[in-house]
Amino acid sequence: MVRRRRRRFPRLSVKVRDEVVSFGAPGELKVDAGGVVGGGKHLKPAELHQLVELRKESGEEVVFFDGRNGFEAQIGKFKDAIVPDVATTHDFIKELDSGKYDALKDKPVVTYCTGGIRCEVLSSLMVNRGFKEVYQLDGGIVRYGETFKDQGLWEGSSTCSTSACTWNSVKTRRPSANASAARRPRASLRIVPTRPAAHSRSTARTAPPARIRSVARTAARPDTLRSCVRPGSCPG
Repeated sequence: MVRRRRRRFPRLSVKVRDEVVSFGAPGELKVDAGGVVGGGKHLKPAELHQLVELRKESGEEVVFFDGRNGFEAQIGKFKDAIVPDVATTHDFIKELDSGKYDALKDKPVVTYCTGGIRCEVLSSLMVNRGFKEVYQLDGGIVRYGETFKDQGLWEGSSTCSTSACTWNSVKTRRPSANASAARRPRASLRIVPTRPAAHSRSTARTAPPARIRSVARTAARPDTLRSCVRPGSCPG
């Protein structure tokens, strides 16, 4: 008996993208088998500490440059790190070209992000704009947190999708579930089918109930439904 092999991906689609993380500069970046060409020097977490200590002995300061957005930086960041005024990765080029950070071009700059992908591109963009000594944290703050936990240079918290990245440098009190629910705006969704203008007795007998409060149980056609998303906006 011959068994037919099932296709694991019956509708597999492969699409080519200019950028995995879109910074809006596909023509500026060069990529080979090893990754982005011309980026910053990769530093392991332990090597990062060595660099900071070495420069401190010579009276020089290492500058940390956040490769994430402002919301992530509010949760946690490296001590005295520079947080650019960006909401998405597309804003980085405008921020770098604004001249705000020209004074850092002669200083050692360490870029970092969550997993080391965004700062891979960011460090290359900074090198192309005249930053002479650019580094990037290899593996991002995920690897850094796994290595040093709350004993390193990180300030704040870090919460990632992986269980390995749940370390906290500064313990913050989380609101209880009841408190979060109290602040969450409440909204109800009720589906009310509209009755056709003219219908026969046989249609009326098989028509759905006047109000259906559960979307999962709704058997009426979608084009005959209207939704009420605010409490009290539906009759009754």
